Amino acid sequence: MFNQPINNPEHSLTTALRHMPELYQSAKSDQQLLKHLNCLIYPLGETYVNYIGLRYVAQASSVQRDEWKKSFDYVYGWLEKNEVRIR
Repeated sequence: MFNQPINNPEHSLTTALRHMPELYQSAKSDQQLLKHLNCLIYPLGETYVNYIGLRYVAQASSVQRDEWKKSFDYVYGWLEKNEVRIR
């Protein structure tokens, strides 16, 4: 991992995870994480815009905001728990 060029994953969270093999293996084994990560990437559902294009959407419903916040908290907690693997 060290002394290698780093490819910019741009806004792709899953690509960023793939660049960290140990963390990615742990992520793949946690189906809840993958579900919540998908909710972060597509807060309005997979058939709508991703989180980058969300700024052009007028407003999300309170249910969507609550689900997104729940997913954010789960992913944040998972990252904190796996902090050692990230460093």
